[in-house]
Amino acid sequence: TDNLDEPVMWRIPSGTLIPKAGYLVFWADGQDVGLHTDFRLNRVGEQLGLYTPDRIVVDALSFGTQQDDMSFGRLENSETQWVVFDLPTPGRANDASHAVDVTPSPLFSITGGFFQGRQVLSFLNSDQLNIYYSLDGTPPNDNSHPYQGPIALDKTVVVRAIGILQGLAPSEILTHTFFIDEEINLPFISIVTDPDNFFSDERGIYVTGTRGRGGYCDSAIRNLKQDWERPVNIELYDVEGQLGLNQRAGVKIFGGCSRHRFPQKSLALFARRTYGKGSFQYQLFRDKDIDSFESFILRSSADDQVLTLFRDALSQTVLTDTMNADTQAYRPAVVFLNGQYWGIHNIREKINEHYMAGNHGVDPDAVNLLEGNGTVAAGTHAGYTAMVNYANTHSMADPGHYQILKDQIDIDQYIDYQIGHIYLAENDWPGNNIKFWRTNSGPYSRWRWVNFDMDQCFMSRAIDENMIHKTTTALETTWPNPEWSTRLFRNLLENEGFRNEFIQRYAYHMNTTFDPDRLLGVIDELQGALASEMFRHIDRWGGQKDPDATETWQSPTFNSVTRWEQNIDAMRLFAIERPAATTPHFVEHFGLSGTSNVELALDPADSGVFKINNKPLPAGFKGDYFNGIPIVAHATPRAGYIFSHWDIPSMADYTYAILPAGSLWKYSDTGADFGSDWQEPEYDDTGWASGPAELGYGDQDEETLVRAGGGRNSQFVTTYFRASFGLTDVTRFRGWMLSLLVDDGAVAYLNGQEIARVNMPGGTVRYDTLASRAIGHEETFAEFYVSSEFVRSGINTLAVEVHQAPDSVSDMSFDCIFAGQTDVEGQSAGVTTPRISVTLFRDTQLKACFSQDAAVRPDPVIITEINFDSAPEADTDDWVELFNQSGTAIDLTGWRFVDSVGHGYEFPPNHVFWPGETLVLCRNKIRFKSVHPHVKNLLGNFEFGLKKGGESLSILDAQNQVMDQVDYASVSPWPDTARETGYPIELVDASSDNGLGENWRAETLFGTPGVAFQPK
Repeated sequence: TDNLDEPVMWRIPSGTLIPKAGYLVFWADGQDVGLHTDFRLNRVGEQLGLYTPDRIVVDALSFGTQQDDMSFGRLENSETQWVVFDLPTPGRANDASHAVDVTPSPLFSITGGFFQGRQVLSFLNSDQLNIYYSLDGTPPNDNSHPYQGPIALDKTVVVRAIGILQGLAPSEILTHTFFIDEEINLPFISIVTDPDNFFSDERGIYVTGTRGRGGYCDSAIRNLKQDWERPVNIELYDVEGQLGLNQRAGVKIFGGCSRHRFPQKSLALFARRTYGKGSFQYQLFRDKDIDSFESFILRSSADDQVLTLFRDALSQTVLTDTMNADTQAYRPAVVFLNGQYWGIHNIREKINEHYMAGNHGVDPDAVNLLEGNGTVAAGTHAGYTAMVNYANTHSMADPGHYQILKDQIDIDQYIDYQIGHIYLAENDWPGNNIKFWRTNSGPYSRWRWVNFDMDQCFMSRAIDENMIHKTTTALETTWPNPEWSTRLFRNLLENEGFRNEFIQRYAYHMNTTFDPDRLLGVIDELQGALASEMFRHIDRWGGQKDPDATETWQSPTFNSVTRWEQNIDAMRLFAIERPAATTPHFVEHFGLSGTSNVELALDPADSGVFKINNKPLPAGFKGDYFNGIPIVAHATPRAGYIFSHWDIPSMADYTYAILPAGSLWKYSDTGADFGSDWQEPEYDDTGWASGPAELGYGDQDEETLVRAGGGRNSQFVTTYFRASFGLTDVTRFRGWMLSLLVDDGAVAYLNGQEIARVNMPGGTVRYDTLASRAIGHEETFAEFYVSSEFVRSGINTLAVEVHQAPDSVSDMSFDCIFAGQTDVEGQSAGVTTPRISVTLFRDTQLKACFSQDAAVRPDPVIITEINFDSAPEADTDDWVELFNQSGTAIDLTGWRFVDSVGHGYEFPPNHVFWPGETLVLCRNKIRFKSVHPHVKNLLGNFEFGLKKGGESLSILDAQNQVMDQVDYASVSPWPDTARETGYPIELVDASSDNGLGENWRAETLFGTPGVAFQPK
């Protein structure tokens, strides 16, 4: 083992023998084959242990930093004396004549950094050892410059130094870059290496050379196409001149065809234990809470090197935060190579299994990363081929078949991925630049797609590009859209639910993510970050082509700031003109009747907030949505108001889903016999639980999980549901429709009268009446016309009982839609439910009307779950869950979360906390998401820990008033099972006093953040 706390790290294969007085060599290379261990040894030091099968220690040691090409071992016949050998002797006795000590390292009088004017460098211990140095990046040895006195530094230069004493091993090489009279506009990166590693014909990775290979879009033989890695030293300084990194690493040329098309090459940096450190311990990107990287890229912008240098960064930046997207973080920097200015490079995350580990907290060894048409980049295919074959041989129009794909693909993420590339008119896609990933099990076991290499977006020549045709045609055989690359998307579009969501989601992003004013703002910001550095970059690279380029069509790099600005203006033109160009493509392709403008209005002003299709939108919003496809509008009051009604002008054949799919329902899942009173509007259901549809269990797609009953073969037969809605004047509607999604059977009642029956026997229905037959995974709504005699002005109550069939033990599902149709143009529909579905046919104002709320409300925000001592195997770090029980939307600007000693976390400005939602505050979002990736509403990081023995936690509003306070403890009456177990404490009922320990439980391993407490 290399960890004495884990003695069973690697088991020696059965039958392995070591001869008497003999030696046996094990290879610590991570290959886990034969005598090759499954772990590696760390150059900077760690532990090593040998144990018997009974875990009794045979021998163990801890060792420190190791030297290049030297070994560390016992002197022969000594159990305690360990030394360095300059001649390793694997498989035979250690040779004492080669035992050496290590020379101390040179002591620099000044270390690398930024300076004004001439500097003088000396070595403070030069009287104790021989010091040799180089100024060109060459690793120094005893043939290098001997240090004989102070060194004058007049310009930016790299100094590498080594200490040598006769009879001792040389010291490690120290490297420092001295930036003299440099203007800091961006972070600085210094790469230092033997010049031959980059530029020699034999081993240089940056040149054509003499030992190359072909490929990457042409057959020319070049060194730079080899997958060679060379040792370097890398230093990174931030814009304040503070050192972030100084370590040895490996470097490769990065990219595909761009590596020979353009003069400036992209570089990939790798931290490996063989160089000293196995990671780069530094937060490379301000907008990602990741401070450890196995690798990263210094990207020279590929195809965009000749145009703007930030097109890929722009494309990914506009998708980040507004979409469910895996994007590469971006940070521009200037690079120096062996002290020479090497121009602007973009620091980017490298898309590999470690990207998923850093961004999603998964085990990198559990990641299956595929590219293109299923080529394995990491892990295995892990069911991908079977999934694609299933999609190709089964109609996705069938809800059951579609559900099987939903179980394997993160559909919400896939839709956003497609929309991003389609709107931005990515030229080199969908037949190229494709990567997607998942893990074999756990919360990320559905495929997700990654955005990268988007250098051919925002092209002015592609303003009119019909991308919906490009991504759905089956007629092409070659780049950029061969038939295989459009097949999955074509298959999914067969499903009406997927198609409708994709179309209206596209409209939403056109109105928000791709709003021209927003895009122009991002362009201005990214351009501004580079502007001050651009003159020097052009002086280094302007007007150049790769000297050995074979593709004569390739343009040289831009050679003036004016030309650079013109190229950026072309991206601005795309941002402005793309909306008008792309909308007709959708109308034509999907056979739509055009778009209608939707305006969101409030009465009175600032009394509420909106969502359309579950996406927040501000009051006063105006945007186009496609006609003929429903949108769901949801109005929520702000503090001091309650929802009254919608004021929406009606029109002929205008349909409102008064209770849309996904509405909030009260439910009873106790298996009790309620007789028939529960169907009546007057029935008191205040003790029932509530949650949004779909409700049920067993299918893994439920929004609200209800209890099944006593176990397999003893499930509750019946589960009861109730919902109410208001209508100001039913005469404005000419017809009504009820749509039920149930598994297995159901009976529906409106205001106490039966209006529909699905898969149920005739006659009286009791609580133990079984459905007529078992139904598989149900996703089809059964539709029923409802007589107007059952609907009344005022409050209406819809009650539904869902029954299981004989031998139906695995699942139960329920959702419902109640809709009305108007036929009098110009009148208001007068709907009094805050969530409605509207199908557009003309420009419409959706006005939500609220009235003042004089009722005294409980604390609007309460603490409902606390994790103060994570389990070692799932260390999320500390977190708390908050619940908005106010019934109103709360702007958390200026609010704070504080502990008992005054440590505080301030909520970000303009964060709206929606009623009925939970919000998790994390100390470490990355760790939290590794265990709870399903939780979307989370904030952090707060910088203080929660005490394991208990303390006081408070929520303060913007006026510093206490909204909630919990003084938790780890002893009775508080749950005493939460310490070192991974069981957070949870408030049993949000309506109970969370200041009393007896109202809390610790029953669920790792907790239930994001959902209500579920009793065991």
